[in-house]
Amino acid sequence: MNSKLTLLLDDDVIKKAKDYSKSNETSLSKLVEEYFKALSVQQTHKVKTSTIVSEIAGILKGAKISEDDYTDYLIEKYK
Repeated sequence: MNSKLTLLLDDDVIKKAKDYSKSNETSLSKLVEEYFKALSVQQTHKVKTSTIVSEIAGILKGAKISEDDYTDYLIEKYK
């Protein structure tokens, strides 16, 4: 079943969307429908972040750690 949807968009956005749809040989309705489908798929496939990852996320923000520091750490760890 199809339903009608009214959108209020900037004129320039509409013009660019029409140009895009014409160059891709599709309709604006189909573009919008595919975009909404992509959003819903994206929403259902979001990865849930574990609690521990959430707690430590950003903990090293601003730290001065180089790739060489990490390489040195790995060399020491696996001696």
